Amino acid sequence: MKRQDATPQSAHDPTTSSWIKQLIGDVVSETLKDIPPHLLDTHTGVLCDHDSWVSHFKKSQEYHKLLLSAPALDTFLPPSHICDVVSTYFQYVTLSHRWEKFEPLLWDIKGQVIYDLDSVHGVLKLEGFCLTSGQHGYLWAWSDTCCIDKESSVELQEAIRSMFSWYRRSALTMVHLADISDTDVLNSSGWFKCSWTLQELLAPANMLFFRQDWSLYKDGTSNHKENSTVIHELEQVTGIVSGHLTHFCLGMDDARSRLQWASMHCTMWPEDIAYSLMGVFNLHIPVLYGESVETTIGHLLTEVISKLDDTLILDWVGQASSFHSCFPATLALYQMLPAFHPFLADPISCSSMWCYNQVSHVCFFSSLFHYHPTDTLWTSIVRFPFHFYYVLLYTCTGKPPFSPFWQFTPSLSRDHNVM
Repeated sequence: MKRQDATPQSAHDPTTSSWIKQLIGDVVSETLKDIPPHLLDTHTGVLCDHDSWVSHFKKSQEYHKLLLSAPALDTFLPPSHICDVVSTYFQYVTLSHRWEKFEPLLWDIKGQVIYDLDSVHGVLKLEGFCLTSGQHGYLWAWSDTCCIDKESSVELQEAIRSMFSWYRRSALTMVHLADISDTDVLNSSGWFKCSWTLQELLAPANMLFFRQDWSLYKDGTSNHKENSTVIHELEQVTGIVSGHLTHFCLGMDDARSRLQWASMHCTMWPEDIAYSLMGVFNLHIPVLYGESVETTIGHLLTEVISKLDDTLILDWVGQASSFHSCFPATLALYQMLPAFHPFLADPISCSSMWCYNQVSHVCFFSSLFHYHPTDTLWTSIVRFPFHFYYVLLYTCTGKPPFSPFWQFTPSLSRDHNVM
């Protein structure tokens, strides 16, 4: 932020007033960069965009209190209390749910009050979400049904790439379990089988589960991620340990387990099984609806393995992908746990297994970037003698087990004759 020539002295001074407004405006603009482009006003039931939020904020008591705080400002940088006030004002709640047959989309509610719409099931769910969010003290709410312009390919792709971060930055995620009544338990809900709900479970720090009628599941808590009973139930139904459920770190750690979690989920659109994992792995792949699901999964796994230090994601049994024979045709093949090798306790066997993994790396990336249509993992291995890799790894690299050999080996093409 540019330094001003003089320090404002009074809120009644036009120079001071202009300076503080500019300061607040800069903080607001910076804050709005990290939140979705459309939010619902839980009080009015109207869908709002960035311009509407700014206008709404300038009419609020919070804004006028900040203007009156100008005499207390003794620095040219944004004071922390301005940032706190602005970020608190624009806190939003996210909805996690299962899509049903009739869901109100952006163009169904734009310019209308959702509380006045016909009471079809999707609208009733949206109304219940906004009312419940308001009752918890939040002004803004976001739903993936009506807060994304799906007719805009640019906005849709940006939403898919940003969704994990939107859930992570939300003040609260409300999970609506439409198939859970008073006597049901969590593991009977189909919500846990939807592909997008995996990241919606892992990303938020604060989460509450609600039954069909929007009554709170297990009353007496403000955050189910801090409730040991609920966390235990979530562990049982998802197979995900509590550490990941409460403090999930996005990235490549334990990638094979993350693929196993996803393997038990299903999607309305086949490509979503891969797109819904971009946030979980903190990577980006092209969003191209209409390409084959094997190609979409292939793009995802290529990105994952290029950043990994081991080859466990190549540990699967079943039909190979048409994208690449090292990859499975479907993520469902990751449901089986990685193979257990009892001989790995032996140091000599460990070295052999390590060398096998390094060969897998070489063969995968060699065939990926210098491939032949008939190449497979095993034909690539046969092309290069095993002792060649063993000697090269130990004498030339000094790399520890499971480090990505492809990162430091020269380009290996099918035309190289090392036999």
